[in-house]
Amino acid sequence: MLSKLNIEANFPTELVGEGQFIKVMNSEAEVRLTAYNAYGSEVFSTEARAGFEITTNQVFARLVLQSQQAQKVEVWSSAHRLSYDALSTKASRSLSFIVDHFGLSQRLLPFDPSQSNARISCDNVGFWVGGEGVNAETGMYIPAQTIYEHNSAAPLYAFIAARPDQRVSPSSIYTVNIDANLTARSAIYHNGYIIHESAGGSSTWYATNVDTGVSRQYVEPLESPISYGDYIYALRGWDKRDLIIADTNGILQKPRNPNHADFTANCLVEKHGVFYVLGAGYGTAPNKIITFVDGVWSTKTCPEILLDRDIERAYSDPYSNDILLFCGDSLYVTNDEFVTVRRIEGVTLPIGIKEPPTFTDSTIMFTTSSGAIAYIRDSGEVVDIGAAFPEFVGGCLIGRQWVILAGNKIYTTDDALKSYHVAYTHPEAFATSTTYCKPVGNELQIWQTGATSKLLRMTLEPDLDSPKARFRVFKESF
Repeated sequence: MLSKLNIEANFPTELVGEGQFIKVMNSEAEVRLTAYNAYGSEVFSTEARAGFEITTNQVFARLVLQSQQAQKVEVWSSAHRLSYDALSTKASRSLSFIVDHFGLSQRLLPFDPSQSNARISCDNVGFWVGGEGVNAETGMYIPAQTIYEHNSAAPLYAFIAARPDQRVSPSSIYTVNIDANLTARSAIYHNGYIIHESAGGSSTWYATNVDTGVSRQYVEPLESPISYGDYIYALRGWDKRDLIIADTNGILQKPRNPNHADFTANCLVEKHGVFYVLGAGYGTAPNKIITFVDGVWSTKTCPEILLDRDIERAYSDPYSNDILLFCGDSLYVTNDEFVTVRRIEGVTLPIGIKEPPTFTDSTIMFTTSSGAIAYIRDSGEVVDIGAAFPEFVGGCLIGRQWVILAGNKIYTTDDALKSYHVAYTHPEAFATSTTYCKPVGNELQIWQTGATSKLLRMTLEPDLDSPKARFRVFKESF
């Protein structure tokens, strides 16, 4: 007898009838089978999954199925053995469909015992396939427009390098009061803390807990701080030649730069675990590039195009191999560890950039005390955000959405400022100068400075209108 059952979690389901043969045809998860004879004595008890076949040495009269989770189960229970070997036959059904992929690791196909095989491809991006949690390190790489054949009933996951888009959801805002009336500029996020410079007569840096609002002051200023692994790396603010290695409690080490003689560093940038200290010699001496890797210092040849340029800031692009270099109002880029450097034509940077840019796979936003611009990668178009919002005090990118703080309002746009709307209105202005505004995980964090300082933590929701890739699937089943 073939039975199709809906089993409730931790609730027994019974089948009555004599038998000696059991086969679990289909199950979503593990199920416990317990058989009893006509006198109520237990014949056997075991855990089973789809495909398990059991033959008893005595006839049972009642079979009890129980599962820790609700699921659908198909089971054969009879006095006669079932001869069933679907995988030895040819598929009898086929289906073609599209799976929208929103970024990183996502399931393309669920477990399906009737599935014979499936062929998948993606037209626009290469991808990695594997099991749950697959990524670029653990998966098998499949180039774009190449067909991957999945000869299994097991679930299939695919990883793509693009990140899922999110959107501002102002219906959920959590406010954290800051224990001191501090500001946040040149700020980064690190392990539950905002590492930030506060306004004052001298450069003073703090680590502020995003859950409690409690701030700890660093004994030395930090310059060009970078969150990398468990630590914060920065230039020494009082002598911008050596490094500082810190955590959220304070400074741990001050690695001495052996090449610091007649040298002043301007900025620090990291790529693939290599830290580049960029600066110039005293007077008219040319620029230098000094590296720090695993505690070892060395020097690199500075490309000729940078020898007499004042490299003010440098940032690592998380979506490419690029390092962006700010030289006055010009933007330069290297993607081969400073072997070659080129200028990005048509981009004029606002003066006074100190805030780290925000990046997506399509756009880069640069913010300053005087405004902001957005650089659109594919077209090279530059959008002047500050000109459109004279009260601009902060902004960031969240997927395809641009977020702009101006006055006491949050504006969002999905079409590069061709249109925009007010997503949220705060009771008072966010700040009087550029402030911290960054997406972190599933929330948007905004440092608001008015009569007191507060951290606004606004929930982000998935943007399911903008898939990063579309997979074609041809599936055959029994």
